[in-house]
Amino acid sequence: MYKKCLKRFFDFIISLFALVILSPVMLILAILIKIKLGSPVIFKQERPGKNEKIFTLYKFRSMSNKKDENGNLLPDNERLTKFGKILRSTSLDELPEFVNIIKGDMSLIGPRPLAVCYLPYYNDTEKHRHDVRPGLTGLAQINGRNILSWEEKFKYDIEYIENISFINDVKIFFLTIIKVFKREGVQVRGKGQSIDFDKYRKYTLKKVDSKNLDEIKKKFFKEIKFSMAHTALDGFKGDVYVDDIQNPTFSIIYAGRYSFIDGNCHSEFARFALLKLDLYYNSIIASAEWYKLIEEVFENRFEINYRYSLKKDTKFDLDKLNIFSKNIPVGFEVKKIDSDVLNTISKTDSYVCNLGMTDNYEENGLGYVAYKDEKIVGVCTSNFVYKNSIEINLKVDEECRRKGLATCLAANLILDAIKNKIYPSWDAANLNSLELAKKLGYEFDSKYEVYRIKEK
Repeated sequence: MYKKCLKRFFDFIISLFALVILSPVMLILAILIKIKLGSPVIFKQERPGKNEKIFTLYKFRSMSNKKDENGNLLPDNERLTKFGKILRSTSLDELPEFVNIIKGDMSLIGPRPLAVCYLPYYNDTEKHRHDVRPGLTGLAQINGRNILSWEEKFKYDIEYIENISFINDVKIFFLTIIKVFKREGVQVRGKGQSIDFDKYRKYTLKKVDSKNLDEIKKKFFKEIKFSMAHTALDGFKGDVYVDDIQNPTFSIIYAGRYSFIDGNCHSEFARFALLKLDLYYNSIIASAEWYKLIEEVFENRFEINYRYSLKKDTKFDLDKLNIFSKNIPVGFEVKKIDSDVLNTISKTDSYVCNLGMTDNYEENGLGYVAYKDEKIVGVCTSNFVYKNSIEINLKVDEECRRKGLATCLAANLILDAIKNKIYPSWDAANLNSLELAKKLGYEFDSKYEVYRIKEK
């Protein structure tokens, strides 16, 4: 009853009332837009409505008509003025859509009307967002508004359509008012962060299968020092993606909590690849030419840290390492990691998460563990495995540091790796790690940048 009849009735009455009450505000906005941005005051654009029927959407204009020397409109971020940003962030630019609601093109509550050019890119489930009239606001808008991913937005759209009711619409209506006044979930379009949906779907990275990894290794990542990238290139752990399988121009590796990026960054695809980056892997290590683009795309959401690469051809002093390996601090016990020890470690989430000891460790891993009073207080282990090499990772509890325990654990692992004809690679996450590596015989190679990306 509500969905078929009453919803449209309430849409009409409330929108008519809103236009009457808000008409002075809309008149003032129209005058300000005329003064600051010129004509036209109203922005018109075709959008798909119910059953994908095209209608003309009305909004207050928020961008200038600035053009380049060839007469082409400048990019959105260059045409969006400070006044326009205020209109968008407060949703005042949406007020003329009450006219669309009165005409029957739209509803107060429903999925937002998007661009016509997006229609070919919806999957079968997402197409159902057009089973109802589009809305001035919707479930997606009160759950993150335009900082949500496209998949999240569409999930909320379909959830709304499947649960349309008077109570739900009232909740969304009043929560929208609260969100607008608090400006929650606002990300102003035109600032380089939002991705047009057609391009979002069009620019999809292709996963590289194992048989093509050698070709990627020949072309990319030669400047990347951190050997964690090579564990993916050697097919052990991690995923490798490119923009085009046949003729790749750039590549992205996901391994551990890191994203490794190399190749040509001067394409539209490269920018969108960064915008779509899986931020579970929120530490980016890239070739230098990507730095500027990373900083443009993520604006104030990044911080720069440094890692320290050690040379990969170290000739170790075995006598020195043997002394270190036997110098176990008083009160501690050091054991090689076997199945029993691994079972104990697996119950300690902090070690598993920090040291990457989750995949095929018994088959490929090497490591040593330190106990004090039958409690694990330190682990030195192969974090990643690649061809004839391991990446060493070390963690010692705060209260047990500066006692020589880290040196003892690391020396044992290095000796074990050498015995098994495996090179024990070391990449230092901080200066303390770098100094310990030098003490063990490694030679400093270079310092490099790591971009850590914060969630929105």
